[in-house]
Amino acid sequence: MLATLALFSLACLSPQQPESAAGQQPLRVITYNVHAWGPVAATDAGRQRARQMTSRGQLLPRVALELQLHDPDVIALQEAHSEAKVAALAALLEMDYAYFPGGWKGKGWQEGISGAILSRSKIVAREDRPSIDAKIAKDKLFSRCLGRVVIAHGNEQIAIYCAHMLPSWKETTHIREAEIRALTVASNKDLAAGRSVIVMGDMNHDSAAPEYRLWAEAGLVDTASQLNRDKALFTCPSQNPKERIDYVFVAGPIKTRLQSARALHEGAFLVRPTVASSYALSDHVPVLAVFR
Repeated sequence: MLATLALFSLACLSPQQPESAAGQQPLRVITYNVHAWGPVAATDAGRQRARQMTSRGQLLPRVALELQLHDPDVIALQEAHSEAKVAALAALLEMDYAYFPGGWKGKGWQEGISGAILSRSKIVAREDRPSIDAKIAKDKLFSRCLGRVVIAHGNEQIAIYCAHMLPSWKETTHIREAEIRALTVASNKDLAAGRSVIVMGDMNHDSAAPEYRLWAEAGLVDTASQLNRDKALFTCPSQNPKERIDYVFVAGPIKTRLQSARALHEGAFLVRPTVASSYALSDHVPVLAVFR
């Protein structure tokens, strides 16, 4: 019954567009670290509600409904533990998907700290850890995940990357810098082929960190760079966002068509401090970018 209701609700929320108009539709992309599908709360009442939702099998339908309210064409997920759950979410959203197992395995992460890209358009190419030297151990570079897909949107091909970089532990800046440089090698190949490039994910550094400058040096534009000190863009933690570590970067022809970018501080993405039983679907807040 719940699955039927969720599918009915999604159908109501997403009217079908005629195929001939696809090239004239905006492109809406979301990046979201889903915290291994673990909701969070600031109170016992909130945690109890979150446990009830999860135990009743309502979590994935709720995630799907919250995302669908923003009509995404592409969704990049980090910490999307289990391909089965990614496939189930993609089915609810009626999207194609590519799954990227993480490199580091341990402490309950038998599949790795996985990532995924979901797309309303058909995925025409997919690649795990693009341009990463096979001699480099998977737990050394992009130990979380790096994945690439190519989609056709209207009359153009767009390369989309999902990245989850090493957390900002002591003396790890050089690893994130190496990850950005490796990702740049891959994205430059797409740019040379005439594709637009969108890089999304949990980069685990803020805009004041030394590694942040490497994005601009690589020609990748932070879609929210004009507002990078605005609290409205903070993405973590969802109980009380204090930092911005989740980004949408863009390069190539599509960057001139950027319309807006913002963190989704709404719905079940954010814990409400004034509501005792409030919970959020993850410890991160998603970021939405829209291109004309």
